[in-house]
Amino acid sequence: KQLAQAKRPDHDNYGARPRPPKVPPRKPVRRTSPQAPRRRSPPPPAAPENIVRDPFEARVLQEMLDGSSAVRWADVAGLEAAKRTLKEAVVLPNLRPDLYRGLRAPPRGVLLFGPPGTGKTFLAKAVATESNAKSFFAASAASLTSKYVGESEKMVRALFRIARERQPSVIFLDEVDSLLSARGDGDQESSRRMKTEFLVQLDGAGTSREDRILFMAATNRPWDLDDALLRRVPRRVLIPLPDATARRVILDGLLDRGDVAQSISSSDRAAIVNATENYSASDLRLLAEDAVQEPLRELGERIASINIKDVRPCKKTDFAKALRVIKPSADASLLERYDEWAQKFGTRGN
Repeated sequence: KQLAQAKRPDHDNYGARPRPPKVPPRKPVRRTSPQAPRRRSPPPPAAPENIVRDPFEARVLQEMLDGSSAVRWADVAGLEAAKRTLKEAVVLPNLRPDLYRGLRAPPRGVLLFGPPGTGKTFLAKAVATESNAKSFFAASAASLTSKYVGESEKMVRALFRIARERQPSVIFLDEVDSLLSARGDGDQESSRRMKTEFLVQLDGAGTSREDRILFMAATNRPWDLDDALLRRVPRRVLIPLPDATARRVILDGLLDRGDVAQSISSSDRAAIVNATENYSASDLRLLAEDAVQEPLRELGERIASINIKDVRPCKKTDFAKALRVIKPSADASLLERYDEWAQKFGTRGN
C-alpha cells in the first residue's frame, strides 16, 4: 500500500535545478529617524522694496532724478527779491507745513522767466535744497516726448506718480515753452494729448491738495505759454539781469582762482563791472574765459615747450580785448518786453 502511494520520479527533468519558490517583491521601507526634523524648502527671497516694475518709472528714475550736489542760497549771487519771494512761497511752507494750511497753503506751481543765462535753473536747485525736498526731478521736452503714440502721456503719469511716492519733491521743467506752449488748431493730436495730461496731473480731478509736490518751470518766452498753465503757476517771478553788486560778486568768484586773483586789482574789477552792463551771469563767465586765454594766444608756437611759470598773468587789457568779442545776449527791446509781461502777469525778482 505504501509502495503504491509513493510518487513516481520525474525522469523528464532529471538533473535540473529546483526552481525557487515565488516570493512577492517587498516594498522599500523609508527609514527616518524620529528625532530628525522634517526638511522643508526655504521660502523664496522677498522682493526688494526699491524694485521698479514699470519701464516708464525706471526711465524717470534714470533720466530725470537729479542727484547733483546741493545748492544753497549763498551760492546764488544777487536776486535778493526773487529769493525772498521763493522763501515765503515755497521754502517756509515746506519747513512748517503745520502753519501753512487752508488759505495759507503754499502755491503748487512757480514760473521763473527772464533773459537767458540769469540763473533760473541754479535758483530752482537752491529752492529744492533749502525746502528739504527728498527728490528733485529735472525734466525736459526730450525726456518726456516719444515717437510712439501714447508713450508721452505714460511718461508724464509715471513722473508724477514717482513724485507723489517720494514727496516732498520738486519737478523742474526747463524751457517749458517748448512743451506747454499755447494750444491751437495746428497742433498735432499727440502733442495735444500730452499737454492735456500734464495739465491734468498738475491740477485735475485725481490730484489732492495734501500732496507736497512743487512744480517749477523756467522759460525765456513766457508770452508763448498756454493760459491753462499760467493758472496752475500762480507765482510768476521775473529773474532779471544781475545789477552792479551781483556782477561784482560773480566776477570775484570767477577771478579768485590761481594767479588771476593777484593780477586783477580791485579798481580794475570795478572798471570791468561798469563796462559789463546788461551782461548775464553766463555772459560774464564767457568773458572771463576769453580773457584768461589771451596770455596763451601771445605765445604762439612756443606754447608746446614753455614752462607754466613763464606764462604771464591776466591783465585788465585782456578783458578790454575780450569785451570787443563777447557781447551781451539780451538787447534793450527784449528787456522791455520782459518788464511789460511782468507788470501784467508776474512779479519782478530784484
